[in-house]
Amino acid sequence: MGSLVLSIFGHCVNRTIAVGAPAIDDCPKWTWIVGPIFQLVMYPALLLLGRLAYDGNWESYLNATWDSSSFQYERLFLYSFFGYLVKDFFFMGNVLFLIHHAACMLCIVLTFALPCGFVATICGMVVLEAGTGCYALSKIAPPQLFSTAEYIYWIGMTLSNVVCLGLVLYNCVVVDLQMDYLTQLGMKFLFAAIAAVICFLRQHHEDMWHLKHKKEKKT
Repeated sequence: MGSLVLSIFGHCVNRTIAVGAPAIDDCPKWTWIVGPIFQLVMYPALLLLGRLAYDGNWESYLNATWDSSSFQYERLFLYSFFGYLVKDFFFMGNVLFLIHHAACMLCIVLTFALPCGFVATICGMVVLEAGTGCYALSKIAPPQLFSTAEYIYWIGMTLSNVVCLGLVLYNCVVVDLQMDYLTQLGMKFLFAAIAAVICFLRQHHEDMWHLKHKKEKKT
């Protein structure tokens, strides 16, 4: 319900603001500006607040169950992230990006279905979004700061992919999802497969983007 409400609200705001707005890669420029605020500020802040609100160490936090705390900040992140992804379906024409968004939304829904292991999954999402925020900065950076933004994108995207895969590995090897054996095996495989494909595509996109601009500099 939270995801639906925020999605509808976000769509109404998008339709109102986007009229006549300048665009970057088929998306209104304002979305590239707002993106880093969510991805580099709000999402990490929600995760930090969630960690501070949890009474326990990091190991117990990563192995927590939904009934062990309110997890209001973690839930708010999932709701807001879902709504943020929905907005792009009304702008993006790139099929690969739309598939990426659909996969992320599926992971959000499945995260609510995890009795345990959802914290590491949420951490992975926050980390990946931070990498995406670095990409957005490279899109809106002024010409005199473009080289700096380019390296921020490369470092941020690479680190986010590595950390996310590390969290997925932790979930697969260490965390007991508290499901029956076959269901747990299937869920771990599904999350690992989606994360691996998404991280590969993100890194490939970054590499191609970096190579493209490197060639442009030479010419």
